[in-house]
Amino acid sequence: MSIDLDSSDSSVYQRTHKGQIVAAGQASSIDHELILWLRMVNGLTPTHALMTLAGMSAQDTRIVIDRLLALGLIQRC
Repeated sequence: MSIDLDSSDSSVYQRTHKGQIVAAGQASSIDHELILWLRMVNGLTPTHALMTLAGMSAQDTRIVIDRLLALGLIQRC
């Protein structure tokens, strides 16, 4: 499921139970960048704000969000 992002995207995502466990863990088999994003996702902050904080393009942000969704680590609020 691919999403379209732009600088005004107000979508909000939260960690799933699995995402909470992975975010709290010391070691993980997923990419460091994904872990950083997973830890930023809080169920309150809109995607466009996270994109700005991370200094990423909309395209790169979409890729990260899509991967986290596919792994079952986040879900849309």
